[in-house]
Amino acid sequence: MTDANVEGLGLRRRLSTRLRPLALAIGVLISLGLPVTYYVLQYNALRREAETSAARLAAFLPGAVDPEAVVRDFTRSIDAVVVRVEGKGPNRAVREVVVVTPLAERWWNRLVPVGTAPVLSAGETIGRTEVCLAQGTLIAITLGLLVMSTVTGVGLAFLVYAVPVRVVGGMEQRVAALVEEISRRGERLRTVAELARAVSGSLELTAVLREVVVAVGALRPAIFCVVRLADPVAGGYRVAGTGGAHEAAVVPVLRFGEGLTHVVAESGGPLLVLDA
Repeated sequence: MTDANVEGLGLRRRLSTRLRPLALAIGVLISLGLPVTYYVLQYNALRREAETSAARLAAFLPGAVDPEAVVRDFTRSIDAVVVRVEGKGPNRAVREVVVVTPLAERWWNRLVPVGTAPVLSAGETIGRTEVCLAQGTLIAITLGLLVMSTVTGVGLAFLVYAVPVRVVGGMEQRVAALVEEISRRGERLRTVAELARAVSGSLELTAVLREVVVAVGALRPAIFCVVRLADPVAGGYRVAGTGGAHEAAVVPVLRFGEGLTHVVAESGGPLLVLDA
């Protein structure tokens, strides 16, 4: 498996695709849930308050000498937009009165809570009252909640989306690095296997040593490798193969008893020079 195969898994991309609608839904739900719920509950409470106010006004009208004055005084005592009184029945014992306050000009009072109540006299319905209450305070609080919940919803949606995607992205990078390391080790093992086949298949020492030099260069590209043979005829250690350097830059024969080559040859083991 190569890096291209790891990228082909698309773990981060798949998770991102699946989390995007979930994060969006969470953000919208949190952003709108609280303000909408608050508005609906408080709107219904204002509507019940409007019905109570209409019933109170209806109780003042029967027998009132000046119903219009009663309605105007009552309107000033509440946060009303429109107060309307309508008469019913053939006698029209209650005159029609409509009081519209300056609050009616505000855009947020176009759809206001409305409460109605019958005007009763001797058990008979002689009219109807209608009270429309202003909702400016309700709108202001709802907008404040909308801003606050939107910030919260966006932040939570970002966390739901970004944190898992970032974690999976990091895991995907670590998997890619692991696959790359495994590939490098696989290349080394193949090089060693080829070297073993070359050694086992050749009886000529020079050819085997050349294969060793090539293999060392493949395993460690930045290394400088020189293989020497003890040659009594030449009177020293003769170069049998080089890797990572030109043969012209290497002394063909090192005399016996001199240099690190002699130390290694005499000891029969590896030698590590820390300060070379």
